[in-house]
Amino acid sequence: MNASSFELTAKQVALHDRQRELGAAGERRLTEVFAAAFPASGFVLDAGGGSGVASAALRAAGLRTFLIDLSWAMLSAAATRLVPRVQGDLRALPLQPESVDGVHAAYVLQNIAEWRLASAEFARVLHLGGTALVAFGAPPADEMVSDLARRYFSALRDAGAARVGVAAEGTGLRSVLDAERALKSLGMDPTGQHVVTGEQSRSLRQLVDQWAGNPFAVQAVERVLVEARDGALRWATQEYGDIDEPRTVQVRHVLHEFRRVRKR
Repeated sequence: MNASSFELTAKQVALHDRQRELGAAGERRLTEVFAAAFPASGFVLDAGGGSGVASAALRAAGLRTFLIDLSWAMLSAAATRLVPRVQGDLRALPLQPESVDGVHAAYVLQNIAEWRLASAEFARVLHLGGTALVAFGAPPADEMVSDLARRYFSALRDAGAARVGVAAEGTGLRSVLDAERALKSLGMDPTGQHVVTGEQSRSLRQLVDQWAGNPFAVQAVERVLVEARDGALRWATQEYGDIDEPRTVQVRHVLHEFRRVRKR
């Protein structure tokens, strides 16, 4: 994957940011987790940090942060948050060995075919005793959202939508356990996890539109996308009523903590 073969639209960046929303209470909790996990005033790499949503929370926790991402569109959005940033490949980080106190990597390893190379880079740049917080994804906390997601993605598969990226190649990260084993072999021991729950105000139509705009999930012709979207919304109307009514949706953000305890 390189910058020319992977780019996002402004709409996809906006959808990405909306998916990361946790609400005021959730954002406070995330800041508390960052402050507890990383050393005070520590230098933390936000790996694949996108538009800088997490970097803003890292700074709110009193940490110095530096964002690396492949997408120019994401980096442009991060500029509006005044986040120090550079375009770079997580498989070959432009940093010296043992140069950061912490690494934050949310929902990136599963989108990289050579995720083991990226993991090795995290270990390389992290100080001995340093901490990495890694999010691999978590099922929706809200049962209604889980039901709707299953209906939508099942409709996509039934209509012939193709999986894209590492999912299609079969080379991507398959489980959290695989990641834990790989990181442990790199001298990074799992030391626990932090669960951050929050809330979003969304209509069911907005939720489906978010999934439809995800560039990492599936690829399909417009007709298939429309059919799956409309089918999911018809089902949601029958099950839940008004699909345009704003609802309070519970979200969950799970951060797995690793400590670099030895060199390879």
